[in-house]
Amino acid sequence: MEGDLIKRKEDDFYYEPVSGWNELFERLKELTQEPYRKWIFKGLLSEWHLESTFDRAFYPSNINETDRQNNAIEIEKKLTRDFRRLYDGSDRQAVLSDTLYCISLMQHHGAPTRIMDFTYSPFIAAYFALEYAWDKDKKEDNKLHGGKINIAIWCFNTKWCRDYLESNEKLKQLMDNRLKKDIPSEKSFLRIYMPSEPFTFVYPENPYLLHTRLARQQGVFLCPGDVSKSFSKNLKALVCESEECAKESIYEIRCELCRPQRLEALNQLHRMNIDRASLFPGLDGFAESMKYRFKFYFETAQEREAKSDC
Repeated sequence: MEGDLIKRKEDDFYYEPVSGWNELFERLKELTQEPYRKWIFKGLLSEWHLESTFDRAFYPSNINETDRQNNAIEIEKKLTRDFRRLYDGSDRQAVLSDTLYCISLMQHHGAPTRIMDFTYSPFIAAYFALEYAWDKDKKEDNKLHGGKINIAIWCFNTKWCRDYLESNEKLKQLMDNRLKKDIPSEKSFLRIYMPSEPFTFVYPENPYLLHTRLARQQGVFLCPGDVSKSFSKNLKALVCESEECAKESIYEIRCELCRPQRLEALNQLHRMNIDRASLFPGLDGFAESMKYRFKFYFETAQEREAKSDC
């Protein structure tokens, strides 16, 4: 593994520091090569933890950890039930019959769910991290960080999940039965992720039917087994005791970027056809993409003004 990995004491994971966009871009290119074929990626701000939208919904709702553990399963059932009752899209039948598809659609429409978005593309992960950095870069915050923001690309080896299954015979058998079919069944999903006695783990999942956003984003979900526990607790059930094993399982690439570097990064990814318009097809995605291309519109306006003066 490239880079100098430093242990993160607060959560037992590791991070690899890189310097500037050019170095990060070269590191991202490495992550597209064969050794990383089984890896998936997520872009965040480095100050953020790996939390699902379901996790985050408990804080402002003033629900403590004990109440979460006692009620999370029922809360998830009611959320899913209400979404199914009100959803009237052309894929309504899939929403009603396939819980994973239903949850994935809920996630993309902003509902609290247990799953967490990842992507097979490190460049798409970087784009989302840059979006978060743009949104955070407010006038009042500029006094604190001078326009510099740390972004993070989380790198996750999916082989790690499979290795963990080998240590749990019951879970391994259930997953083998799920994966041996061309179209994994609804029943197999419920037996693994929603049994009466939940398993604590995470595993990469995708519904058989991929909606457009998921396909465009080369997306995949990490699905925790026990919704009564946080995503982080499910993830840490997989953590290896060996330091070297941990480094080869999950780590964070961390990079501090100033405002000009972030603008250049967004422009470079745009030239690779990675932006909100392409990742979120439709008018909403295109309209939102204008926000992240604002500097481009400013420069175009300047060029036009300069030409009019000639």
